[in-house]
Amino acid sequence: MSLTLRPVLAAAGLMTLTAIGSALAQDFSPSQRGAIESIVRDYLLKNPELLQEVMAELEKKQAVAEAEKHRAGVKQHAEALFNSPRHVVVGNPKGDVTMVEFFDYNCGYCKRALSDKMEMMKADPKLRVVLKEFPVLGQGSVEAAQVAVAVRMQDPTGKKYLDFHQ
Repeated sequence: MSLTLRPVLAAAGLMTLTAIGSALAQDFSPSQRGAIESIVRDYLLKNPELLQEVMAELEKKQAVAEAEKHRAGVKQHAEALFNSPRHVVVGNPKGDVTMVEFFDYNCGYCKRALSDKMEMMKADPKLRVVLKEFPVLGQGSVEAAQVAVAVRMQDPTGKKYLDFHQ
């Protein structure tokens, strides 16, 4: 069997002939359909690694689609993400790159990422960091966010807020 038929047979083996489309299926007699199904089945049984290749390709396509969906979401909500009057900007307020962080004061991952974020701001003086309170881990998170907002209201520069944040 030629190598050019390999991807076609693998794809056909993952779908029934009726799913390929009624127009294509009508071109084959029942005996021809049976012969094609038998060839595809035998080929896939002899080359099961094709199914892994097909699944890997499917996962790649799904990842690309998911990333595009995220890009579209960021574009759609860019104003609220990057320019809301309610968030705090640390680093360079006029920076050429903006990083947005949603965080919860009770989140262990957020706490561990804090030192990396501070290092990034120190290493790149053009980095603009937007901090978004996202208290989702209980009442203590809500209370910590409320204190942070009160601190922010005392100092519009964000210096006191960053001290509290750390």
